[in-house]
Amino acid sequence: MVIFKRNWTLGAVGTALLTCLAASASPSIRILPPTSLDWTQFRSNSPPPSYLLLTDSYSSQTQASDACARLNEQLVDVADAVQDSNLIRQLAYLVFEGLFPADTAQSTNRKKKEGGATRRDGVDQMIWASRSNLVVLSSNSDGTNAELNSESQSAFRSGMLNLPALCTNSAPWKTVNSTDTSSTWHVSVKAGSGDFTTTYTGFRDLLGFRFAAIPYAKPPTRFAHSVPLISPQSVQAELGANFNALRTTRGLQCPQTSGTTYPYTEDGCLLLNIATGWLPNPDSDVEQGTKGLLRPIIFWIHGGGFTSGSGLDGTFDGTGLSSRNDIVVITPNYRLGTLGWLAVSDDTSPGLTGNFGLGDIISALKWVRAHAATFGGDPDRVSVMGQSAGAQIVQLLLQSTEAKGLFQSAVVMSGRPWDQVDQRLTRTQAEKPSSQGGANGLAVLQSLGCAPSQNRRRAPSSRRSSDTVLDCLRRLPTSKFLTSSIFSKPVRDGFLVKDATLDLSPPSSAQGNVNRVPLLLGTMRDELGSLGSVPAVGTSLGDALSQAGIVDPQKSAVVQNKNGAFPPSRSGRDAVQNLTVTVETEINSIKRCGHDSGLNLINNNHVFPIVHAYEFFSRAWQIPNYDPNAACAPRTDDELQDGHYFLCHSGDLMTIFASPGFMFNLSPRDELDLSFIRSVSDAWAAFARSGGKSPVMGTVYASVRGYGSSRRSVSGWQSLGQSGGQVALLGAHGVEDVRTLGGGSVGARCSALGLGINYIRNERD
Repeated sequence: MVIFKRNWTLGAVGTALLTCLAASASPSIRILPPTSLDWTQFRSNSPPPSYLLLTDSYSSQTQASDACARLNEQLVDVADAVQDSNLIRQLAYLVFEGLFPADTAQSTNRKKKEGGATRRDGVDQMIWASRSNLVVLSSNSDGTNAELNSESQSAFRSGMLNLPALCTNSAPWKTVNSTDTSSTWHVSVKAGSGDFTTTYTGFRDLLGFRFAAIPYAKPPTRFAHSVPLISPQSVQAELGANFNALRTTRGLQCPQTSGTTYPYTEDGCLLLNIATGWLPNPDSDVEQGTKGLLRPIIFWIHGGGFTSGSGLDGTFDGTGLSSRNDIVVITPNYRLGTLGWLAVSDDTSPGLTGNFGLGDIISALKWVRAHAATFGGDPDRVSVMGQSAGAQIVQLLLQSTEAKGLFQSAVVMSGRPWDQVDQRLTRTQAEKPSSQGGANGLAVLQSLGCAPSQNRRRAPSSRRSSDTVLDCLRRLPTSKFLTSSIFSKPVRDGFLVKDATLDLSPPSSAQGNVNRVPLLLGTMRDELGSLGSVPAVGTSLGDALSQAGIVDPQKSAVVQNKNGAFPPSRSGRDAVQNLTVTVETEINSIKRCGHDSGLNLINNNHVFPIVHAYEFFSRAWQIPNYDPNAACAPRTDDELQDGHYFLCHSGDLMTIFASPGFMFNLSPRDELDLSFIRSVSDAWAAFARSGGKSPVMGTVYASVRGYGSSRRSVSGWQSLGQSGGQVALLGAHGVEDVRTLGGGSVGARCSALGLGINYIRNERD
């Protein structure tokens, strides 16, 4: 059977996408990796096989073999291939996606080996393999009931066949500190048009293709908004005709000191990493006009309190998430601390508008819109996801007019509630001390020696008599911004952020802008186990609450067990520790009571088209480098299995990205960890793949891919609207239970603490 050329159109993606795709000259390559996410197998001496599918048409086995050789690989052994159940599923999935469509009008009328019936409603796809053999994929038109057989090419006349090639992929799986970027594994894609093209060289491993530290914007002027690299001319001017996307070090992070020992760079830190399983070539016979095959994108925004973190952090390595669910994962840096967020009024310094880090993220999204198709990503299916400070940036994107149309769904992981306490200050307010705490703009200028009142005699090393505030700031060494007071909060700048908070009114009466996309939002059960205070064993409850910053009347409500809402909770830990962390999590920082009240209002007012909510309730896996209270890891196997340990802030990260082995060289803690990771990772990917409709993958997709158990583990997860306001409680077995907003023990505690289910609605009335 031949592979037929298609006449697909690119729809509404536009000129930028056409430009990206038009320049490609390399063969179209898909990686077909093992999908178990079992890194203990990946790092073994005999890892499961991985393959490269070259979907261009090759008219002879010699041509196909040469194409593999150019990648330092060879055609697969047909005897091994037909026995590999993972390969069968991978190829069947490509039928499901439409890469190998049924085409009865040009059928070869080849008979099935079993039963002799002509398959007229399905697919019989031949692919070049080794030793004068072909592998033949037979399946239904949706990829179900797939099988793989072999056939000799001698049955066909010379020149009759134009087929894709199936090559080995011998690239190894490595950890973050041993990543192999040697030339043997290099891959390249070309973007641009005419005289303005840039070839990006990345690399592959066992699981996927990786392009590291790609600049998405020009090196910005300090305290000015970044300018994304959009046009082919601007890209080539900045990167040249060839760019090596091979710099895997986190040392290219934006300037910071907190939580990392890595170096940093200021001038060139606006970079992003890409993990993908497909490098398209629209000149390929099968993939001409590739728009229909472009993959959904997860655009990940890291946390770190707006002062630390990096999209280059191996915790967020996207190859695991990408390889299992065939999505493109993009993880950008953005400017941090004072350099990313300093804001004062125009009276103090025109131009110090703040939100430069937020502007960087919007620049990166614009880069994705223009260039993601080069790497197999669909710019019309972007899901922005963020955790902690990254979640707050997602929340700001949901209200920013400048981000409109740049994403189609959103995930908020451990963000902030949309209540009065967390409203964004104006630049004038942020300049002065406030009840929100943290450094204010004027104090930071004074600590830097650049405040308007400071003359040359008081700050001779940094200030000149003719300087503006901006002149002074731009003359300082980068290190100065890391050793003085730090400003690190978004503000209402009147441009990127116009409103104090998201307008949660019904769409018909809303005054503020809302980017109304499907939303997934949730928290960890014990967020403040790492973010807050964990009292020493033996501390009295009153003292423990005081240490956590909880004051009357809320402190008295807890100590007096108001309405019976505060009994000692969960065995396995000190009762005072448990109750203190629980109450902190309800009312401080992440503020579960606020999230529940906000979700209730969002659901009742239909603010977003569809909303799913979750809580990590009985299992988490804390990143080893963020457990400041040494309280977030189970001390015994029983604690792990029962969930009797603190499920802390950032205990979801390694699970989403399936990165415990890659980043920290950890082994699964028990026999449930891998299935837990698969369930959660698959749910987040399903949300992105469906455009935010559901975190539950489709039944046919799950069947074709062999992910039935993962799907079943979360199959009960319904939207707030469908379920009457239910939050999915996640654990080792997927969705293990649900709780209703405003009900149960959480609702009782929030009511007793004065933050009942309607408190945000009442603030706005």
